Amino acid sequence: MNHKTLSAALLAAGAIVRPCIAGGTYVEIGAFVTPTAANTDGSVVAGYDSASYFVYTTEGGYQPIGGAPPGDNVGGNPSLSGDGMRVAGTSRNQATTWTEMSYFDRATSTWVICGNLGANSGTSASSGWGISRDGNTVVGLGWISAGNAHGCHWREGVGMTSLGSTVVGRSTRVNGTNADGTVFVGWQDNASGFRQGCRWIGSAQTLISGTGGPMGEASGCSADGSVVVGNGTSSNGSQAWRWTAAGGVVNIGPPPVNGWRGAAVAVSD
Repeated sequence: MNHKTLSAALLAAGAIVRPCIAGGTYVEIGAFVTPTAANTDGSVVAGYDSASYFVYTTEGGYQPIGGAPPGDNVGGNPSLSGDGMRVAGTSRNQATTWTEMSYFDRATSTWVICGNLGANSGTSASSGWGISRDGNTVVGLGWISAGNAHGCHWREGVGMTSLGSTVVGRSTRVNGTNADGTVFVGWQDNASGFRQGCRWIGSAQTLISGTGGPMGEASGCSADGSVVVGNGTSSNGSQAWRWTAAGGVVNIGPPPVNGWRGAAVAVSD
């Protein structure tokens, strides 16, 4: 179980975790579910179980919405637009039978297929890992061959765009984007296969390194894209980190113990 799944599993396990937040109310979403995202005001939560994506609201409760949840050669991560009306991730294209980057439109209760980059790996053609706050940009990866994928984004009215790779023959992926879908963060495989954190502005890529060497994959960024956070590696004592162009990497540990790694998965505006 990775750090994201562990955190989400603990949030879902009401008998184990009881956060002490003044004035707050603890709500159990359900057993054996993995919540991964909330919208801007926290009124909508999204995630997945073994069979489906879901949304949860106080008024509507737990609502399965279909899609292709992660696992069994399916990638992706449920994420929400700021208003909670679009759930980005992965669903199956009935025309091709491949799983592809998609979003669920809650207004129409339909999945919208974003597309792919022209190839597939097994039954996967592309997968969705994030969405902009305005809901107009979905990010993730698309396969360009059976063993190689490129980070990409889909934009309303534009379609799919590949961000390519700066290392020949190696893969990339976009994990997240800023509020208006103009900055992207994720990872670039280096020559050895290590997933190094990076940021793209448009198609221009910046690799993220600290004083000890390359940093692990980037998971999220601030609303304007100037602050990036991500996964710790041996080069920084396996601590979560925060990066800016002006200040570089700042470790925000403390260093994990007993073999666990630290990671920052999201950041405020």
